[in-house]
Order: sequence, then C-alpha cells, then structure tokens
Amino acid sequence: MLNRLSDVAFWPHRSDRDTASFRVRCAAIVDGLRRHGVAARFYQPGDPPPAVLVLSKRYDTQSVAHAQALRHAAGTRWALDLCDNHFLVPPDALPGDKLAVRAARLIAAVQAADWVITSSEPLRREIEGRVPAVRGVSVIEDAVDEIAQPSGAAGPPALRNCLQFGHQRLFELAHRAAPGRRLVWFGNHAAHEAGGGIDALIELGARLNRHHAQAPLTLTVISNHREKYHGLRTPWRFPSIYQDWSTGSFAALVARHDVAIVPAHPTPFGICKSSNRLVTAFSLGVAVAAGAIPAYEPFRGLAVLDDWEEGLQALMDDAGERARRIQQAKAIIASHYTLDVISGQWAALIRRLATEPAAVASASAR
Repeated sequence: MLNRLSDVAFWPHRSDRDTASFRVRCAAIVDGLRRHGVAARFYQPGDPPPAVLVLSKRYDTQSVAHAQALRHAAGTRWALDLCDNHFLVPPDALPGDKLAVRAARLIAAVQAADWVITSSEPLRREIEGRVPAVRGVSVIEDAVDEIAQPSGAAGPPALRNCLQFGHQRLFELAHRAAPGRRLVWFGNHAAHEAGGGIDALIELGARLNRHHAQAPLTLTVISNHREKYHGLRTPWRFPSIYQDWSTGSFAALVARHDVAIVPAHPTPFGICKSSNRLVTAFSLGVAVAAGAIPAYEPFRGLAVLDDWEEGLQALMDDAGERARRIQQAKAIIASHYTLDVISGQWAALIRRLATEPAAVASASAR
C-alpha cells in the first residue's frame, strides 16, 4: 500500500475544457495535485486501480457499481465530488421524472461513497440533510478558473476569436458608453434549477434601462444560446451585443469591461453555488455587482451585493473605487483561491483517504 499513498485518479462525467466543472474541479486539480507530489491522473475503466478514485460529478448507477467493485477487489477508496445541488425535484414530479431519477441516483451514490467533496458550505449541509448516513463531507472551494489567468489566454488567436474581437470593437465604437458603464454578463443560458442563467437578465433589464436613462451604458452578453439572448433583449433600451462563449476569447472579452453583473438567487439551487463567477470577474480586473449568496460573502464590501440601484450606480461612477475593490479582491483570491492553495487542500484529503481505513478526520478540510 505504501507505494500507492499518493495515487489518485479522477473520473469526470464530461471531459472537455468548455465544461466549467471539468476545467475547474477536475483538469486543473489534476495539474495542481501533481505539483504537490501526488500521482494524479484521469481514469477510464480498465486502467490500473488507484488508491483513491474521485468520481467528478459522476454518479450514474454503472459508475458507482464500478467504483464499488474497485473497492472490493483492490481496496480503492472512492469519493464523489459535487458542485451543484442535484437533489432538487419539482413538487409535482412523477416517480419516473428525470430529475427524480437523478436525485435518487445521487442519494444512492452519496450513501455508497467513502467520502464526498463539495464546493460550498450550503451544499455540504444539503448533502448531510438529504443523506444523514453519509460517511463524511469536505468543502473544497473552486480554484480561480484557468481562463482568468494570463496563461489561459496565451497563444495566437484563432480566426473565430479575431472576428469576435473585431465585432466587439465595432460595437464599442458605434455605442459609446459613459465612463465606467461598459457592463458584461457571462454564463450558461440553461441553469433552470437556479431560477437564473441568462433568464436573470429579465428582471435586471428594467433596472439597467433606468441606469441607461441617466447615462449611456452598454451590455455584452457572453453565453451559449444566441436565440435566448435575442428573445430577452426586446424591452432593453440600452445597446447590447451577444458573444458566443469560448475559452479562447472569454478572458480578453471580459477584461474590456468596467463592471461584471453576476445575478444570483437564494434558491435551494442558487445558494449552493460556488464563488467561481465572481472570482473569475475580479481576477480579470473587472469590478463586480452581484446577488448575495453565501459563497460571495468573503467579498462583501468589495463586490456590490444585492444593490442594483444606488450601489451599482456608485460603482459605475467611481473609477478609483472600482480599482480599490478589484485590488483588494485580487489579494483575497491570491490568499485563498489559487490553484496551489486549493490543490493543497485536495492533496491533504487524498492522503488521508489513502491511509486511513475508516472515517477520515475532516475538521481541517471543512
């Protein structure tokens, strides 16, 4: 067993870097663990059994059965990593509803796992409330996304990215925002459980209309559903532009703006989200106005939280205040959210799981 103490394999539900959960909580962590001296790798059935197997947002019946078989045959400890509250089921859902089936599979996986890792304290409480028999849960936050780092934007731009940048420049020339009023929203269009996604712009639109009436503003929407955007923008009286989300262009596009608007809703899904989007915006040198959820609390006083009227207006109107807030937020990120810090927490937990046969003392990892 001694030669396998630092052997961990990650088995993600998806394996492309356009998927944030893979990029942030799997691919980046494998790289970070290697820097901490852990023999981290990706896993496919048929590979040599690792000391620890992490199912990254992967909890289908077949995968859980495979992990259980590895535990029985090779002594592999296996953990489940979750970053979303997938326990939620609509009150009117029938037993065969896909969300009900998903929730049942998740509960079974949590019950079977040796350990569960999650991205926020509210999600930890949700897991322990839904599955009281869970063996243990550790909270390890998201590291700052690699696309918000200088290395993430390196390399020659593809033709598609050049076209995006050209389109953005033409938009900015045609619609000149007042100083501090170049706004950006980014995210997935389809976060239905959160009551958010791009639909969050429906209620913000009226508020931005009022701000625009006071001084011209512009909004860039970076997402993955152009038709959805066009359906929302009809009542907007301020100029806006849609850009397709791409790892190659995202960082440079966001950095052209003054304020990122990050609406978040205190729904059972929304309160479990991590700080990823807020941290990403600050890391790219953009001030933040956001909804208030627990993961954003370390940035209270730096991000404008739940104040879309006077707070957002003051943020847009004061360049010095924006710079101060960004600088202080970056200091917090450097202390608590870097890949080195976060992967160090993963390394400590992996080593405990590999060496301790039963319950893991998790106080320092929570």
